[in-house]
Amino acid sequence: MNIQQLKIFIAIVEHRKLSLAAEKLQLTQPTLTFHLKALQQTLGTSLFEEHLPHRWILNKAGKILYPYAKQMIQLQTNAIQEITHLNEFQRTLLKIGASETTATYILPSYLATFQKHHEDYKISLTVQKAPTILEKIKKYELQIAIIAHGPIEDDELYVLPLAEDPLVIAVEPNHPLAAIKQLKVEDLLPYPFLLHEQQSTSYRLAKEWMDSHSIPLNITMEIGSIQALKEAAEASIGAAILPKLSLEKELTHSRLVALPLPKYTNKRFIYSVQHKEHLFENTIYNTFIQFIHQKLAN
Repeated sequence: MNIQQLKIFIAIVEHRKLSLAAEKLQLTQPTLTFHLKALQQTLGTSLFEEHLPHRWILNKAGKILYPYAKQMIQLQTNAIQEITHLNEFQRTLLKIGASETTATYILPSYLATFQKHHEDYKISLTVQKAPTILEKIKKYELQIAIIAHGPIEDDELYVLPLAEDPLVIAVEPNHPLAAIKQLKVEDLLPYPFLLHEQQSTSYRLAKEWMDSHSIPLNITMEIGSIQALKEAAEASIGAAILPKLSLEKELTHSRLVALPLPKYTNKRFIYSVQHKEHLFENTIYNTFIQFIHQKLAN
């Protein structure tokens, strides 16, 4: 028993004539007869009163089957409609992964602008540490990532640098370091410093900078939140090493001052990342990447 057989059975019941049922289904009458016989053979019984040829009146078995057949056809219709709706939704769903810096300090205003110009697109934003986001891209759980990271070398990933986001020293305006025009390594040594948590990209790159130049900074605190780091710097707890793009509001309102790290070569960028096997397969991602690239370039 299959869906085609059930549709033919229902059409015969509702039209009472083989010719009308064939016309409705755009099939030949022999085709209808063939499928009806196959259905009755599967069920092991006839479905119409045999003593009323060409009248197509349901017998007891036919009356039992008819409501179930209608229900099965409706369930098929419902399933197709829901899957079609899901496919349409997925085609307009922009699934983005982001690290803390990009999700908090870069993407919100850009996402708002993007959605105003692309109202049909829906956005899902997953925020986790950059290594976790990269793994989700590799496992096809996310289609695109916008993350802050050091150099990324992975044969499975297509990595596009969008903008530099160097580490800087953030201090409150009255901090002694803020008055020094050309910082030297020795200028930093007397003061307490604050770093992001050890699992972060900022910590790793700051540690590489210190180790490569043998800089014995006085690290008094490691903090798991960039926002908490900024507030600690504002409260004069110490000088914080932070990504420059995370300081936009504080710099604008003169709550913090950003100072370059002496002898520092930037390795930190904002990247868009995709799996190479999913590269540009959906124009929604092309549109989004071009939009973000343009905004960050400006």
